[in-house]
Amino acid sequence: MTDYQTYVLKADCDPYATAAFLPHSGQWPTYTIGKDKYSHVSSWGGQWDTARSLGYTAPPSTHARIIMQELAPKSEQRGLRPQWRAACHMAWTPGPMSIYKRGECEVTGIDIKGAFLRSMKRGLPIWESWRALGPQGFKLRDIERFDTSTSWGLVDCTVNVPEVTAPGLTAKNILGKPITPIGDFRYVFPIDVLNYNVKYRGVTVVEIHGAQICEYSPWLANAAEHFEALPKFVRKHLYTRAYGLWGSIGGYRGQREPTRRDVKYHRLAKSTMVWRDETLMLSAGAGNMYRPDVSCAIAANTTVRMLQVMDELEKGGYRLIASHVDCIWYSKWGPKQQVYCPPDFADKHSGHGVFIAPGLYTVGDDCGRAGVGSNADAQQIRDMPRGNVPGRYWELRRNTTGSYWVTRPMPARGIPMQAPLAYERGVWNDTGWLRDSGRDISMADL
Repeated sequence: MTDYQTYVLKADCDPYATAAFLPHSGQWPTYTIGKDKYSHVSSWGGQWDTARSLGYTAPPSTHARIIMQELAPKSEQRGLRPQWRAACHMAWTPGPMSIYKRGECEVTGIDIKGAFLRSMKRGLPIWESWRALGPQGFKLRDIERFDTSTSWGLVDCTVNVPEVTAPGLTAKNILGKPITPIGDFRYVFPIDVLNYNVKYRGVTVVEIHGAQICEYSPWLANAAEHFEALPKFVRKHLYTRAYGLWGSIGGYRGQREPTRRDVKYHRLAKSTMVWRDETLMLSAGAGNMYRPDVSCAIAANTTVRMLQVMDELEKGGYRLIASHVDCIWYSKWGPKQQVYCPPDFADKHSGHGVFIAPGLYTVGDDCGRAGVGSNADAQQIRDMPRGNVPGRYWELRRNTTGSYWVTRPMPARGIPMQAPLAYERGVWNDTGWLRDSGRDISMADL
């Protein structure tokens, strides 16, 4: 087998090509060496020997795909029709990602045990059950009465989000970065996330523009149980790839030497490879495991649980410090206040916390290194300049004990709607494909 270790880190993966293509595809480039295709984000965290000793000789995404092809129902291993794709990609956000208090302080970190694995056991969209509803066919009362035990969906609406510590509705800006604005803005939201925010967090639905609804069943439960029974080392590597593979849009693919001259391949200055764009287009067909609705539903379930626990913490008198996908950091008001950790969460760590940006932090000597590589130690992270948090701004406060930084949500400013949605008239034919082939939108644009 080709040694994929050489190509698993960003610095090793033809950095000129990565810098050139990543802004356009929204995905890290993949690389073909010989007949094998690899991606540098599909690694074993540097522990190659451990993975191979357990019988896992290919990247984790390869093994995850094999398991799903064997255990997921064949009826669900389809390519989602273009009519449903845009809303799924817009609404697919991994979970609350922000820093709420810039102050460096003693914190406790808790995270959901097997967050995406837990969500994979719950209801998921059924492929051929999707239907589109315009603003006349879907009302606010339909959100409030929606039975998420048998159905699920996405709602395009204008909302008003009040100023709270952790805004519960996430959108994406024009660069595709998750933001958590306040005020009035229009976006597409998973119906369970929207429903929770309307019921418990003061969000108001100003206007509904349309919805797409599907039936719901736990058809990935068998695959989830298989992942759960795997050795601890490989379990998370595989189920996180499984969750992401359903919605992967592909990207640029580089080859050392293509087998024949092809006009779709082109060279890039300073790159040692030739390249082809394989990003999935909105008007194009899709492979048998392209299901962004599945990835979106799994992430939405995790988001609701995170919001529930953050609300419980605030009601219990704890201060929220930061959150990242499935982790929450909070501080206690005093030493007598007990650690709060629900049964489905794990007490991750406690100690002096320094939060640079979402996913980039230290708690004691524990490090979160999102975006800086695996070699950065705790002191190097502590010494980094404090980053901006998307969708939030910082404010310096002073009191009798000194100065400290707090953050407030950023008002919404025209979040873009970049693709035709399912209910829009005249856009789609009867089989869910674009009528106008000229409206060829890359899924990376969403």
